[in-house]
Amino acid sequence: MSPRRQRPRESPALVAFGRQMRLMREAKKVKQETIAHLTKVSAPQVSKIEAGKRRATRAFAVAVDDYLGAGGALVNLWEDLNKDGHPVPIWFDWPVIEADAAMLVCYEQSVMPGLAQTPAYASAILHGNQEAVEARISRQAIITGGDRTVPPTLVIMVDEQALHRPVGTSETMSSFQRDAVSRS
Repeated sequence: MSPRRQRPRESPALVAFGRQMRLMREAKKVKQETIAHLTKVSAPQVSKIEAGKRRATRAFAVAVDDYLGAGGALVNLWEDLNKDGHPVPIWFDWPVIEADAAMLVCYEQSVMPGLAQTPAYASAILHGNQEAVEARISRQAIITGGDRTVPPTLVIMVDEQALHRPVGTSETMSSFQRDAVSRS
C-alpha cells in the first residue's frame, strides 16, 4: 500500500481570502496579534489564514470585517468562496488534491473516467476542445508517476456499458479498448 500523503496545505480559494484579508489589515495598519486577540485565535493561526493554509470560520470573517470596517466585503468574499460549506466551485482544488492522493477511486456509469481516457476518446467526449483534452490527458501523469516516486493506487469501477458505448469513431473505441486492456 502506498504511504499516506499529507493533503496540500494551500488552496486557491483560501489563498484568495487570506490575501484580501491581509491587504485590508495592512491598509489599516493592524497587526496580526490584534486580529488574533479580537477573534480569540492564535497569531500563528491568523498567519496561516492569511497564507491560505487554514480555513477561516464565518464568525472569524465577520469579526475581522467589522473591526477593519470592510463594509461586508470580507464576509461576502468568504461566503462566495464557501457556498454549501465548500470552496466554490467544489472542483476548484481537485487537481491539487488528486495529484497528492495516495489512492484514487472512481466510478462511472456511462463513460470512462478522465484518468483512463485516450486522447481520441477525450476529444470525442469534450467535442474536440483541444485545450480541455490536453488538460485531461496531462492529469494522467499522476498515475504514471510524473514528478512523484510513488504514484497513487488507482481503482476504477465502470458499468460494463461504458466499455461498449460508442464514443467517437470505431477506431477511437478500438484504440481505447486496446489501451484499457494494456493498462489493466
